[in-house]
Amino acid sequence: MKVAMLIGLLCLVITPSIALGQPIFYSLDSLLVYATGKSKSIQSGMLRFDQAKQAKLAAIAGIPDLSGGASFSYTNNTRLPVNLFPAEIFGGEKGTFREVQSGIQYVSNGNMYVDLKLFNLAAWENLRLSKLNIETTQSDNRITLKNLQSNIASSYFNIVNLQEQLKAARQNAMVADTLFQIATQKYQQGIGKPQDVNETKSNYLNSQETARQVEFLIRQQYNVLKILCDIPDQDSILIGQFINDVEAQQMPQVVHNRLEVFNSLMKEKMAWSSYRQARFALLPTVSLFWSNTSQQFNTRSTLFDQDVRWIPSSFLGVKLNWNIPSAQAVAQISKTRYDHSLAKLNTEHLQSKMEIEAKQLSNDYLKAVSQTQTYREIFRLKRDTYTKNLGLYDAGLIGLDQVMNNYNALINSHYSLISSTISVLLAEANIALNNNPK
Repeated sequence: MKVAMLIGLLCLVITPSIALGQPIFYSLDSLLVYATGKSKSIQSGMLRFDQAKQAKLAAIAGIPDLSGGASFSYTNNTRLPVNLFPAEIFGGEKGTFREVQSGIQYVSNGNMYVDLKLFNLAAWENLRLSKLNIETTQSDNRITLKNLQSNIASSYFNIVNLQEQLKAARQNAMVADTLFQIATQKYQQGIGKPQDVNETKSNYLNSQETARQVEFLIRQQYNVLKILCDIPDQDSILIGQFINDVEAQQMPQVVHNRLEVFNSLMKEKMAWSSYRQARFALLPTVSLFWSNTSQQFNTRSTLFDQDVRWIPSSFLGVKLNWNIPSAQAVAQISKTRYDHSLAKLNTEHLQSKMEIEAKQLSNDYLKAVSQTQTYREIFRLKRDTYTKNLGLYDAGLIGLDQVMNNYNALINSHYSLISSTISVLLAEANIALNNNPK
């Protein structure tokens, strides 16, 4: 087993020589652990989760919706207002008026005020909405992780498949070379045709080119895998898993994966909460308010005059605020009601989808196992036929055309066996990720 794995690794021509410390993954699970620590989409999900928690704190603070402030002003009334007073007050003639300036030229004013909500149903609903948002964000992150892992699994087994095909292509090239050597020897002995030499040589060159094309595909798939795992281009990784024959085993149990259904239920609850919040926003709010003011009136241009006292004043009260519903508010209520109806329909759709996907996973596994068992037997038969007919051709008992047909059938059956075997492994991985995302 170890010798076969070592030979397989030496056969890979994917990247330059393996650098010291280059990660080599012998199983999908080890790659998933590695990718989870590097994935930017997972890191983005954690940031969204932190943001949702901060939004909950803001919603808690929004229930009392405490507001207030403090201010200070210093005013220089450069031109005081003039009022008319009866002149007789000042000893003047009755019926006449005298101009008198009123007010104080310099005024210092300090003010503090506080407003505290006592009754605010919309804010309480907003707190409930923020809690639902935290659960929904967690659910979104789990779905993102599951989808990412499913995509990584597909790319991972594509690479395993291609690496197995590369091994087979190189083996096929050796077989094609053997056939070419036999045809050449027969021609040199005068018992073969030059057309046979040409055909076997073309077949040999084609098999070599097939191996090179598979190498290009492997490099391509590694690039896809790097994108999925957010691995920098300068970093190199290697998939070291190789396959053996997959024997029939008991069908893995497939459970219903409720991630998407739960996520939709959370969004349905959020839509209902948004509808309630929009309705509650039309209800009145009750606030407790308080204000305290101190003023100083100066006749001198002094910011703080020690010879003049500060005159305080304050008030405390309860305020009822009830806004007239606007067209925008009514439209928002209508929109949130329809959003909830759509979310409810989506939940019902995902419930049906969940049940069908579970059956599909079972069907994919059984299909792949059945193909593997059939293709294994076909490959054994094609190999036996080719081996026997190659001996007959070497003995001059049959023509090259029949051997070439046997050769092509052998190659096709070998590739079919490899692909079906990988399909079994991928189906098992998809079932495992469905049952319990890593």
